[in-house]
Amino acid sequence: MRILLPLDKAGHSDVGKLSASASERQLVIFDEDLRIFLHGKQNETTDRITIYINDATVFQCRNCDNALKLVGTGLWELHKALIKDKVFSSNLVMNNGHKNVIKIVVQWHSSSLSVNSSTFSQDDDYLPSFVALTNASPVRALPKDEFIKESLTTELSYPIYALLNVRLKNAAISSKQQLFSSLDFQGSKSCETVAQKHALSEVKLSIDFIKYELVDNFFTKELPPLCPVAFPLEIRRWDGFSINYCLPQTKSFDTHRVKIQLGYRVSVEPHVFSIHTCWETEVAPKKNAAPAVFPSQPPSVACTPVFSSIPKFTGSSSTLVPSRLASVKFKFLCTTVVSVRNSNFTLSLQIMNSSNFPLDMVVYQTNVSARPQGQLTLEKEYRLYKKWTKVGESLILISNDYKVPVIQPSETFCLDLNFLSLASGFFQTIPGLKILDLNSQEIVNIGGALSILIK
Repeated sequence: MRILLPLDKAGHSDVGKLSASASERQLVIFDEDLRIFLHGKQNETTDRITIYINDATVFQCRNCDNALKLVGTGLWELHKALIKDKVFSSNLVMNNGHKNVIKIVVQWHSSSLSVNSSTFSQDDDYLPSFVALTNASPVRALPKDEFIKESLTTELSYPIYALLNVRLKNAAISSKQQLFSSLDFQGSKSCETVAQKHALSEVKLSIDFIKYELVDNFFTKELPPLCPVAFPLEIRRWDGFSINYCLPQTKSFDTHRVKIQLGYRVSVEPHVFSIHTCWETEVAPKKNAAPAVFPSQPPSVACTPVFSSIPKFTGSSSTLVPSRLASVKFKFLCTTVVSVRNSNFTLSLQIMNSSNFPLDMVVYQTNVSARPQGQLTLEKEYRLYKKWTKVGESLILISNDYKVPVIQPSETFCLDLNFLSLASGFFQTIPGLKILDLNSQEIVNIGGALSILIK
């Protein structure tokens, strides 16, 4: 039994052409039009098909008759709907995925006829006549032909990549009661990894169409972008695009259900992968955080006399609200970096999720300086501003708004952050480097405890 993943998408059933096309495959692109074939002899039967991504089972079937269709002599194909709905519905391979592997395991057996030697001979005793059947000796039934099943396993694995980063943002204008949605996409870091690993000059992405639709139960309505877009859009290294849409006006900014369809091609010389991605999500205005303003008339609890006269407890807020990121550890694997000005350097960040929730996070850098605490003189504020400007504008995060793959509980993930050094000096921190949890809206500063020397 052989597993074939041909690059050719033609519908022919020639085993020779499929084998030649499958031998040229070196990788799998997430959400591609993947075809999985099984080729074996007529006496070979498939028992189980299991597909893994990073040691996690994303598809498994025991009754393979319903999952496979016969397309030729000894040639079966796995239904495309199962690949689209089961295999590529997993979030294990996300934007900026790192070292992802897809593995296909097929368990099968080969049936061979075994000749049983326990047959009747002419010398066997016959049942005597006129004897009650209850007193007769038992007679052996005629044995049936037995089949010996030999269980075997066939495996096939490829690296799998997600080459396009897609993010949906929204903003509300209260004065006009309008809700705007921005669809941002750019080539991921995996494009560079694919080019280096497989000795390719360049990986090209070409977007053929984008559909942004409003969904209301069984009805859909396509929305046009605010500015006309000419397709196809060619995306090369470090290119990014944003397409804006205006959603219908509502008095209370109700949540909209939208469906996004994206079709693009990935050119990996000399082959072209055709990819169609579709997902649904909810678009709602971002909730503004309530300002931490204490009332002029404090509550009775704060006015209750206490034995301690420490003033910092009088205005303290409740700490009973749990933090989802309290059980998450962020650690740079290498805290000492020596680089040259106007060059790139990389920091490896390790994220250990010890919480009970999956983490959906984004790493970003902001250049907004913190307001000085207390009453400072104008000269002191100016010195602090110059000091922060020197540090804050010297180390720049190249891949800003870095979408981290979803990290499940008890999992550890490592990602590489690329920075550009614009000035010489010694830095113990990277100001404005933060990580945002998209589910809880919590923000953590991660740019401290570093030793960076830029010559």
